[in-house]
Amino acid sequence: MIKNNNNLSTRLEMIARIIPHGVNLADIGADHGYLIKYLKENKIINMGYASDNKEGPYNNLKKNLEGLDVEIDLVSGIRNLPSYINCLCIAGMGGDTIISILDEEKDKLNNLEYIVISSHSLIENVRKYLFENGFSLIGQDACFDKEPHYYEVNLFKKGKMKYDLIDINYGKYLINSTNYAFFKNIQNNIYKIRQLLNKSLSEERIFALKNKLDEYENLLKNKY
Repeated sequence: MIKNNNNLSTRLEMIARIIPHGVNLADIGADHGYLIKYLKENKIINMGYASDNKEGPYNNLKKNLEGLDVEIDLVSGIRNLPSYINCLCIAGMGGDTIISILDEEKDKLNNLEYIVISSHSLIENVRKYLFENGFSLIGQDACFDKEPHYYEVNLFKKGKMKYDLIDINYGKYLINSTNYAFFKNIQNNIYKIRQLLNKSLSEERIFALKNKLDEYENLLKNKY
């Protein structure tokens, strides 16, 4: 029986669905620990490790994960990542911050079979980084959590893949899906760009925006 998930936001529910069953999971920047608590209580994961770099969230982790077999750590990044961890989850941070966390302790990636990323920004940069460092994209999902707040999750598995600019910018799963949030977000971005193009901008900025607009419109044209 699946235990209560009332503490999970729509975003965290989405992330929980994509976590591979039976992994030993590390949740970095775990905040209240609701995600790993749900995964552990429902036996979706085996062993667990949750960390945060702030005292307040760390204390929340100690309180909310009490009684569960989950290792808790007050640390920044993944430098204390246990060797038994084979699945890393990083959510709720910007893409460049995530890359810096991964790159600072790149040797830790050798023990990982899976990496789950849900960044607030620049997910394309994270995809490119992981492609270049021997991981392939094997799954994606997207949702609105109190629209218009758009969130995307990407699941990577160790193993090289051939990739192109579309794989970097969008991945191959959402653009070939019927995911409402993904395509609605594209429509929202088109609207924002058209609004920006009504303003006084440099020629370089206008050129870049028009190129992005064409890219978005082609995605929708090919879909509908």
